[in-house]
Amino acid sequence: MTIAVTLALSSLLLAVVAPSVLHDPRVATVRPTVLLATWAASMTSFTILLGSAVVVAAWPRHAPAEGIAEVVLSCLARLTHAITPWIDDTITMTGAVALVVVSARSTRTVRDHVARRARATEKHADTVRIVGRRDALVDTVWLPHPVPLAYSIGGRAGFVVATEGLKTHLSAREIDAVMAHERAHLSGRHHRVLIVTTALARALPMVPLFARAPAAVASLLEMAADRVAVTATDAATVRSALVRVASFASDTPAGSLALAGTALAERLVHLDSVRSSDEGRSRLRCAVAATSTFLVPVAASGMGVFLVTSGFCALI
Repeated sequence: MTIAVTLALSSLLLAVVAPSVLHDPRVATVRPTVLLATWAASMTSFTILLGSAVVVAAWPRHAPAEGIAEVVLSCLARLTHAITPWIDDTITMTGAVALVVVSARSTRTVRDHVARRARATEKHADTVRIVGRRDALVDTVWLPHPVPLAYSIGGRAGFVVATEGLKTHLSAREIDAVMAHERAHLSGRHHRVLIVTTALARALPMVPLFARAPAAVASLLEMAADRVAVTATDAATVRSALVRVASFASDTPAGSLALAGTALAERLVHLDSVRSSDEGRSRLRCAVAATSTFLVPVAASGMGVFLVTSGFCALI
């Protein structure tokens, strides 16, 4: 039971603390890909830790490695006799039933949301293809509208949608930055990431980690696309294009990702901090961040369980 308690506390700690840490202004200059990896790893770790807690609690006799924990916390044996067996069994059964119910509900919610979003995206894509002019060379559909606007539509055959207003209000280099930004969304499968994150938030709205993820992930996806646009042009050009398009305050369709659609102020601050960096080091940071989201809460919860049980032992 010691390991089960540690795993359950780890998932709770991760669900409550991780969103606040990842929203801390001090991490605003971290590469977006690193923060995206951390969000993904946090949600995955929460699921694994909570599921493992229930499995370990329900495991007949002792779960794997439980013996090691009992050696380290041998004093728990003194407390075990004070706990009525039926309480232990009731907690375990309740946890198992709750896990099954939540898993089934989450799976259904995610599936339904993804299916609805796919249908809506396909319908919008068909409409745009009809009213717009397709430029097959750059895989872009141009709409005859004076307001400068650009966004990307995901899916099996994703493409960029842009208005003729871009050519009127932006320079050629700024248009290159806009297109690089939107193609980054398509090549990075950002639409799929956002759809799944939103679906999980709807399935588990009571978990802060999942509830706060869509807004944070949407901002980070835009910042990641901004960085790609910077490599294609430069930070100043991306910044000016972003400000020009945002000044028209154009709305974009739900489910699409647009140059000026999300977290404008944060993105401008991030652009000011962009520096060239080694991609290999960025991948290493992603790996370290993802691993830490699993190990840190487990270590912290394990230490907490140890200290609490040690205090009980001292009183026995």
